[in-house]
Amino acid sequence: MNFIGIDLHTNKFTCCYRNEHSPVDNPKNGREIKTFNLTEDGLTAFYQTLTSDTYVLVEATITTFSFVRLFKDRVKEVIVANTYELKQISHARCNTDKIDADILCRFLKAQIISGEQFITNVFVPSKEIQDLRSYFTTYRLLKKQNVQLKNRIHRY
Repeated sequence: MNFIGIDLHTNKFTCCYRNEHSPVDNPKNGREIKTFNLTEDGLTAFYQTLTSDTYVLVEATITTFSFVRLFKDRVKEVIVANTYELKQISHARCNTDKIDADILCRFLKAQIISGEQFITNVFVPSKEIQDLRSYFTTYRLLKKQNVQLKNRIHRY
């Protein structure tokens, strides 16, 4: 079994890799950290690190759903974590991408090996539902801008 914790950003992502034999209590022992760009070359390099017995934990952000859709068929399980359940990361003294990815990876490994559920999986809607949500959000934004523009015109 392999475990990957991913700290996702808009143009890159940092991965922490651990296997079932690496110790959870020693953060630096048995881990490998890599950073990939969100480009075709970066994703190709990332795909080469995935196996069918890999578990992945990604923190929920705006781009998480579309990112997970890119590789969810290549791994055993993908867990999208609710950010409010991961407050330990935000309370760390030194917040870096590598540390965040490592903490996510250790949480994931502890959850899978122990069988206890520390982190609940965020529901990932289908592509059609995501598109409908996007369209509705765009519609609401356009209506709001329309009202603002009319109010601006009537002000003079």
